[in-house]
Amino acid sequence: MGEDAAAFPTDLDGLLRIVVGDPDAERATAAAWAAPFADLLTSLRSPDGPRARAEVRGYGMLGLYQWDVLGLLTALPLVRAGVPIEARWDVILPFWGDALGREVLLAIPADRREAFVYRRLMTDWGPTGAMALNGFDAGFPLLDLAPSERVTRVLVGKLRNNRGYFKKRKDRILARFDELAAEHPGVAAGLKPRRAPPKKQS
Repeated sequence: MGEDAAAFPTDLDGLLRIVVGDPDAERATAAAWAAPFADLLTSLRSPDGPRARAEVRGYGMLGLYQWDVLGLLTALPLVRAGVPIEARWDVILPFWGDALGREVLLAIPADRREAFVYRRLMTDWGPTGAMALNGFDAGFPLLDLAPSERVTRVLVGKLRNNRGYFKKRKDRILARFDELAAEHPGVAAGLKPRRAPPKKQS
């Protein structure tokens, strides 16, 4: 990071103070270190990054949630300083549906946002088991930000494959799906059952 490293906060409290709502001057300072740090994280998070590079000590041990924390703490200062989120940084953005995560995702164009949500659902969260459960809970709150047919179908698949776990919340989940389907044609299309192609006549 070179000279920019001097601007990087040395303690987590200082970093959090910058992230969660400081004056414009401090946000600009945050953007000065956040942009080069975003490039560093992007190089580590890329498909040929830490999981395939044993020499990157420590970063290869980070789980999905730790990466999302790093992504949030890096991207949010950029967003609040008015720095455009470069497409190359999408790989480090947080996959969170809370207010801060949504603030970051709303700063990128809708097509990139949809591609980001779909990619995370397909690569980081399996179809069944704990990963699918967490993937649904993380992705469902983001459906209104990426209301496409393919994102909807992925979420419906995770819900169907883990229907027992979501039984108590089924009515609330279905009601939310209905609300989104009424607003977004892509969600409505994703909720329609897929019909098997007609059999060829022999």
